[in-house]
Amino acid sequence: MEELEQWIGRSASREFAISEELITAFADLTGDRSPIHVDDQYARRRGLRARVAHGALQGGLVSCVVGMDLPGERGLLQELSLRFRQPCYVGDVLTVTLTVQEAYESVRTIRLGVRIVNQDGKVVATGTVQSGIAPS
Repeated sequence: MEELEQWIGRSASREFAISEELITAFADLTGDRSPIHVDDQYARRRGLRARVAHGALQGGLVSCVVGMDLPGERGLLQELSLRFRQPCYVGDVLTVTLTVQEAYESVRTIRLGVRIVNQDGKVVATGTVQSGIAPS
């Protein structure tokens, strides 16, 4: 069995284009049709440039990187914490990067740092993820 400490420092990134269709599909899937997500005029009245993507949508993008890349198919997302630092708008391209920071062999778990950056290099969100790792 591999030692999880060898995972410390590993990282993975993916890019995601935020489209109107993606935000609408997420609103339909979750039922969260808050006007800040679906109504540009409402969002502008709140001081934003336009409607913003759901924070939980960004969490779903993190889940994609966990399940597909790091740790991948052996992983099981156990905990996700995000702090949203900038709004995410239609047309943004987000790069989600995960980096393994800690490993706990006794419970086969890793903790990863999360950084989500838009196409302008602005940090949109940061946080942490904990994932279990199935034996190989």
